[in-house]
Amino acid sequence: MFICSTVDGGFSEWSQWSLCDNPCGGSVVNRTRTCTNPTPTPDGKPCKGDYLQTKLECIAPCKVTGGYTLWSSWTSCTKTCGTGMQKRSRDCTNPRPIHGGQNCTGDYVQTKSCKLKVCPGK
Repeated sequence: MFICSTVDGGFSEWSQWSLCDNPCGGSVVNRTRTCTNPTPTPDGKPCKGDYLQTKLECIAPCKVTGGYTLWSSWTSCTKTCGTGMQKRSRDCTNPRPIHGGQNCTGDYVQTKSCKLKVCPGK
């Protein structure tokens, strides 16, 4: 005569945590386990507890590459007569580079010559 004993379910070990979707800024990762250690018999009790765990991971801040603001207006000519200079500028604050992001590239100041009128006596 063969007698079946009742076996209650037991959890397997947790799987490895899943990989992050985003390398920065935050990503949900998860891991799972199964009710197979042992698997319950039909008259046994199922596993009680979580089959899935989740957590926020990869929360390193994202790199932000710098961007220039719009050019300022040209300054007044440095001379009231003859040839002078004008300049304009822009800042690397739109956005500022942070968390290892690249600095702005290119000129942040431009100059040009200006001539309002011929100087008297020249």
